Amino acid sequence: MGLLTANYGYNIERQASELYNRNIFKKFQYQLQLTERLKYKETEKGKCYEVWAKTNQIYKPHRIRTYIVLADVTEGREQFSCICGKFNKDGILCSHILKIIVEEDINVIPEKYFIDRWRKKGVKMKLPLPELVPKTHEMLRFNILSRKSTILNSKGSKSEEVMQYLSEEYEKIDKNLELMLSETRTEANSTQSASRAQENAVESSSSTLRELPHLNDPTRVKQKGRPALPTRLKPRIEEIKQKIAREEKMKAKKSNQISPKGKAKKKMRKGSEENIER
Repeated sequence: MGLLTANYGYNIERQASELYNRNIFKKFQYQLQLTERLKYKETEKGKCYEVWAKTNQIYKPHRIRTYIVLADVTEGREQFSCICGKFNKDGILCSHILKIIVEEDINVIPEKYFIDRWRKKGVKMKLPLPELVPKTHEMLRFNILSRKSTILNSKGSKSEEVMQYLSEEYEKIDKNLELMLSETRTEANSTQSASRAQENAVESSSSTLRELPHLNDPTRVKQKGRPALPTRLKPRIEEIKQKIAREEKMKAKKSNQISPKGKAKKKMRKGSEENIER
């Protein structure tokens, strides 16, 4: 299969045409096309960017959203992640990341972002997926909460009553946050102290073991007699059959144990019944 057509003249588009299959390459080109409608701003040098849609378009988005892109644009160590999560969902880079790649003059996308599932048959590579969104990145968490608090503040400024309510809720949230943070600090301190105590206990136990004399295993006494056979679990129906058999055996035993005197009485009773019938 020949190379797919590159419409925008970027090196990354040519790279994608060599690796992606036809259908996925078309989707990649669409994301690359969307970069022309985006603007961006660097908030932290070479690490954090904000990307949003331009406002001078015919078809404007219903709401202008700002997307946070975390990146390392150092040559040879390029790494990207976006808050939209498109790569995690679809397996191709979003237009927000591609905007940073294009504007920062990056010529090659790391091959870890071309997942094996979407590659051509002849260029498949077994590479693990990168972890796109760092779970402990403070800048990303701050930006997410800032956007949410801005929306709440805009709503809360509509009237005095709403402002008073939001202010009281903020105070409650502040108290709860202080409690959570204090608990977290306490847990961290207790974990550290527990680890220290465990280390000390291990050291003391190892020193105690070194002081103990060598103990031999006790002599084993051979058991007398034949070992007991293992008992088999009986099913319910078998238990019922055995019970009925025991009852019949007991009845037969009782009938055989009737005395001669009793037999004579039984015979006389039977004869009298026959005379009455006559």
